[in-house]
Amino acid sequence: MAIATGTGLAAIAAAEVVGSTGRVLGTDFASGMLRQAQQKITDLALTNIEFEEADAEFLEECHNVFCNCL
Repeated sequence: MAIATGTGLAAIAAAEVVGSTGRVLGTDFASGMLRQAQQKITDLALTNIEFEEADAEFLEECHNVFCNCL
């Protein structure tokens, strides 16, 4: 999980590292940033990543996932 992913830079890098065997979820509270992130993964044809609008203060605890606050 990439928290506060913005336009997706860190989340996209993580998706490239985990490859087809992993999944990445990027979250941010700014919908405009997430639209830019979504466009990037569409352009890159990445299928192991998704983005969700969420406020980091209200996320459930992360279990068995890597959390990266940037």
